[in-house]
Parts: sequence; C-alpha cells; structure tokens
Amino acid sequence: MDEFAEYAKRTKEGDYALDWVFIGGSEVSQGSIYGESPEGLAKQLVDSYSNYLSSLYAVVGVEESARKIMTISIANIGSIANYASAKEYLNSLSVIEDATLTAQAGTVATFSLTLVGTVDDLLNSLQLETKLRLVTDANGEAVDGYSFYWSN
Repeated sequence: MDEFAEYAKRTKEGDYALDWVFIGGSEVSQGSIYGESPEGLAKQLVDSYSNYLSSLYAVVGVEESARKIMTISIANIGSIANYASAKEYLNSLSVIEDATLTAQAGTVATFSLTLVGTVDDLLNSLQLETKLRLVTDANGEAVDGYSFYWSN
C-alpha cells in the first residue's frame, strides 16, 4: 500500500513523469522528472543529461603551483604539418595549459604538457575525439606510459 501512496504524492507534481538512468563506464546516475507536458519533460531530460555529461568531462582547474607536467609520446607525426596539427589540437584542449615538443625520433614526437586539470581529465577529454588514440597491446590494454597514435 505504501507504493501506491508514493505514486499518489507524485501525481501532484505534474501530469507526466519520466524515470531516467544514465550509465557511463562505472558512473551511474538516475532520477525522476515530473512535468506538465511531454515537451517539458524532454527539456528537463536534456538538462539532466547535460549536467551528467559535465560531471564526467568538466575540468576543474588546479592552482598554478599544483599543476602537473607530464610527458606523452605521439606516433605518426612524420611531417611539419602533422606536428603543427597535433600541437594545435593539444593546446586547444581545456585541460592543457601548454604543449611543448621536447623530442622527435622518426615519426614519434614527445611532448611536455602542463595540465590545468588531472591526468584523468586529459584522458577523458581525449576519449571524446579520435585524433589521439592510446596505443594498446594485443589485448586492448594501454601500453605503459602515455603513448598515443595521431590520426589527422
């Protein structure tokens, strides 16, 4: 009987109801939305989804004194044009304050990155596009270090 009492309370919150679940990796978020129209529910759902995505991918800056400098290697940088594109791409990411080429050996470029956020923030940002992919072994596991493949 308690279940029906709960539903009766909810009917006062709007003519329509929507329960949602967002699953991303190990993150699960869920909730309920109430509104007066299906269009209103759709808008609220988009707002909820936007908030969910921002919680996954937003970069929370760290103080300048706590910023991490890391080194990454990027394969398939065999021309000045590829170097310029990769450097421009890295510097366009909100999690990177500065990207500097520190070494070039064949087609592998090594960059020093000053991060505004964390290494996880960087990896999350890189998953949103396909220009840089982590180099993986035969089992699909990332190789040691931060090695990437550039696909322009």
